[in-house]
Amino acid sequence: MAKALKKTPKKPTNHRMPWSTADDRVMKRLVKEKLTAAAIAKELGRSAAAIQQRLMLSGISLRAAKKSKAAKKAVRRAV
Repeated sequence: MAKALKKTPKKPTNHRMPWSTADDRVMKRLVKEKLTAAAIAKELGRSAAAIQQRLMLSGISLRAAKKSKAAKKAVRRAV
């Protein structure tokens, strides 16, 4: 009986290609629009892991910005 062949995952279109300044600008714009790493990856043709790595090296976080103390107090008062 023949063994079933494993399918290898499809590689992103920019696999192993260097990052351009245009890629960085687009990525930063999409981060400001609060898209996920997966959505940014799809837009740029790269993997989500590549996006996360590039953001980390650039010092950019996908996490929401921390709220100021005044904003936290306003939320507490509203409750």
